[in-house]
Amino acid sequence: MNKLDQQLAEYIALMKQKNKEEYSTSFIKVAIAAFYWHLNKNSIIKHINIYDSNIFTTLSEIANRKIKYLTDLRYVKTKLDMLKLKVLIDWVLKKLSKYYLINLWIDQYLKDY
Repeated sequence: MNKLDQQLAEYIALMKQKNKEEYSTSFIKVAIAAFYWHLNKNSIIKHINIYDSNIFTTLSEIANRKIKYLTDLRYVKTKLDMLKLKVLIDWVLKKLSKYYLINLWIDQYLKDY
């Protein structure tokens, strides 16, 4: 798991848009949720919980630091932006119902927002 922890952390640390701009904090959280879903759906190793900071220490630390950094730089999306994202995800989910876990995560995120 250590190598997976390192690879995911490195990806989160370095990820940027094509125009070299940073992604929003919301996008970082959605990306991690997508990794979680993908690993649990497709990995031969079952029940991988990348949200467990005791196992995925590097990913947890890097993601938290990047979100704090982006928050300090005002790369935070508003609730309206999140609702637009939710509408888009809902449309995609109707086309690809297998992404159900991401939708659940977005719903929970909006409730907590």
